[in-house]
Amino acid sequence: MKKTCKRALALLFALSLLLTLTASAFAEEPAEEPAQPQEESETQPAETPAEETETPAEETETPAEETEAPAGETEAPAEETEAPAQPPEKEADPENQGEWMLYVSKNGNDESGDGSENAPFQTLARAAGKANEDPTRPVYILLMTDLEMKEAARFTGRSVTILATEKAVTVTRAQGFKTLKDGNGKAYNPAMIELRAPEGSQLKAGSLVLMNVILDDAGLHEGNAFEPAQEQEADDNTAKPAAVDQTAAEGEKKPEMVQDAIISVGDEGRVTLGRGAELRNFGGLSAVHLGEKSQLTMEADSAIRDTEEASNERAAVLAPESAKVELQEGAKLQERGSQPEEEPQAAPGRETDAEKTEFSVLTLTAPEALTRDDAVTEHYEIPYVLSFALSDTVNALVKSQQDSLEEASGQIVIQLDPRLEGDAILFQTEPKLESGIFELDGDTTYDESTHTVLAQFKLKEGWEKQMDALGETVRFTCTCYLPTEKFEASTETEDKFLSSTGKVSLTLRFLLDEKEESTTLNSPEQTAETKMLGPELSTLVYDVNGGDLGTGPDTELLPAQKSYRLKTEPAPTHAPVDGEDVVFLGWSATPDETIYERITEDSEQGTPELIETVSLPTLERVTVYAVYSKDINGDGIPDYRQKIVILSFDGNGENAQGVPEPILHVVSSASGGDLGVAIPEQEPERIYFTFVGWAEKPDATKDDKLFKYDAEKESLRIIPVLQDKTIYAVWQQNYRINYDANGGENAPAATVLPKQTKITDSSGSSTYTGKARITAEVPTREGYKFQGWAVNRRGTAAYFAGNEVQITGGNVTLYAAWVRNSGGGGTVAPKTGDTNMGLYIGLLSLSALALAGTGVVLWKKRARQE
Repeated sequence: MKKTCKRALALLFALSLLLTLTASAFAEEPAEEPAQPQEESETQPAETPAEETETPAEETETPAEETEAPAGETEAPAEETEAPAQPPEKEADPENQGEWMLYVSKNGNDESGDGSENAPFQTLARAAGKANEDPTRPVYILLMTDLEMKEAARFTGRSVTILATEKAVTVTRAQGFKTLKDGNGKAYNPAMIELRAPEGSQLKAGSLVLMNVILDDAGLHEGNAFEPAQEQEADDNTAKPAAVDQTAAEGEKKPEMVQDAIISVGDEGRVTLGRGAELRNFGGLSAVHLGEKSQLTMEADSAIRDTEEASNERAAVLAPESAKVELQEGAKLQERGSQPEEEPQAAPGRETDAEKTEFSVLTLTAPEALTRDDAVTEHYEIPYVLSFALSDTVNALVKSQQDSLEEASGQIVIQLDPRLEGDAILFQTEPKLESGIFELDGDTTYDESTHTVLAQFKLKEGWEKQMDALGETVRFTCTCYLPTEKFEASTETEDKFLSSTGKVSLTLRFLLDEKEESTTLNSPEQTAETKMLGPELSTLVYDVNGGDLGTGPDTELLPAQKSYRLKTEPAPTHAPVDGEDVVFLGWSATPDETIYERITEDSEQGTPELIETVSLPTLERVTVYAVYSKDINGDGIPDYRQKIVILSFDGNGENAQGVPEPILHVVSSASGGDLGVAIPEQEPERIYFTFVGWAEKPDATKDDKLFKYDAEKESLRIIPVLQDKTIYAVWQQNYRINYDANGGENAPAATVLPKQTKITDSSGSSTYTGKARITAEVPTREGYKFQGWAVNRRGTAAYFAGNEVQITGGNVTLYAAWVRNSGGGGTVAPKTGDTNMGLYIGLLSLSALALAGTGVVLWKKRARQE
């Protein structure tokens, strides 16, 4: 029995000891070591170590996407640091929305070339075909070399400019020029350049501008009519030219070939000869053939010259009454009529008598009248022509003694009106002697003191072979000037004239019987008078057309029948419209109330019909009307004459503040220049977010191509803008404090930093920091009381509602700290998730009872022993 009791007591003691040790082991499991808070304040969470700025520590158990540090997020990726793309080149591709430039060179290729500068076309005809593919866009054709044309360049319903840049380029019509077919299928000789309206289209014939380009018709003459002949009536005996019939039987007479011009313009077309443009040697019916309601404008330094001999009568421009021809000051138009008739020959049989030698023809001509033109500001040009011919007597003398004739030299003297002024430089280049047997001998001189032009002439080399030309008329031409201040207009009671005289002398030297003899012929003076007329005035009214009254040029009385350049100063003014400035754009022949705006891809206003010159009919009243354009950028230049684009900024999120105002940008040119806009230094702000940069799409992220002001990285702060564009703010959510209920429920929503500040260390690495306040919301847990927030699951409460804490380097997670509501008010937080705590307490109670029982037994045994 005693042994049994001892064994029972030992077993109970061992069991009690085992339970006590087991409970201690469970209750005293070591807690994880918490991270230390930052020392900046007593309530700051621990700063994430440098190596953990991109990935948080494992014990925070925060998802990687929540704790990734935004360090360097505003830096552009390596592939984004490249310089912006260069502006688009002027291409031959019609899809390019910039200016359309096509290049042509004799070294180009119509088959493999695309019309670009590096692969030009070879002919104007090929360039025209390419240009006609898109008649809605103006095209510029740049000629790189001189060309020979074998085929017409026909443009249909479009605006085209043909130009050369460095020096004038000559385009010559070649022999065997390719014929074309008209609307009736008949072949004809076309113009070098034709403007036509497209078949079945509402478009007009279009417009052509030539600059620094010479079109040389080479004097080719292929026909004598502009339009193919109509069917002739049976009783019509009048000969009419017909379109060519290339199927005529051999031996039959082919109909006359139809010859056009250098430039042929369809109905309502426009041709402008700009500076350096010239049409020369037109062998057809004219240089320019205009259709109904079409227009030719010749600007300063442009010319039409007919320098080739031709037997047909032709004018420089053939046009119907509905067409307009405007010659601006400085334009030159020279046309040749039919050949002059031969001078009448003296009756044969006249004796050769030196005493009876004379000039059978001597005339000095000048313009019959000179009309005052207020548009001429310096001087008037007065051309003089002195013509003479030798009599039959002199001709017979020279022919009979031509073997003895040693010299025939002469002198031309023109005594100018004292008010006229000659130009010595002009006389060196312009004076001309037209003769088959004589030529000028040295420079023509001008004596300013006596107002005398003096020209010497002599026999040409090889004159003996040109004896048949001895009796032809000799023409000497020169030009003088009348200063405008010396113009004296005729009055109703007195006529004013410019009076100049001219004479000729000729000396013949013979060697007869070894004796030198000479004969001198002196002509009488011939007078040329030019009547000086005052202008027939017309009234020109400048209508401000809705602008401010009292502004713009005043009404003027001007000479009639003159092309007058309209004044642009002082410019009329206009009140603002819709809060935007309005400025003067130009003049129109008809009222145009449209306030033109900048040209955009969606513009539907059309094109203003502006004019720069007007023709003033005699004694009529002509009114021109001001046209206006908005000036949204306030630079004083009409928006319609600039390419203005708008760069807009979108905050791209709720509560975005400080979004920059739109930027108005003037694009220098469509092929180069200032096409980029600088990103403003001003950055938008948004609570709980950090601005990363600007993107060209609203759903961009920090990994897309971004633009942002950066004083050092131009690739980030310059954005190319060729059309209206909107860019969108890209945001990165700020760091946040995440709350873990730590075994409880209803964890509060994360607290996001309202604002962050970028910090860059000496190595260039960037991170962000900011302050936030601990939430006042609390989680719940049955049987426990919330104490505050700890930095780890087993930490004690260190952060409480309302505490302001500093967050640097990434997101932070805080854990709820709990204490039981009963059981002695212990202060140590239980292990999270300890569901067997009741079992542990029961085992401890049993151990205590066992120890107590063991004590009683031992006490009784000791009492019995005593």
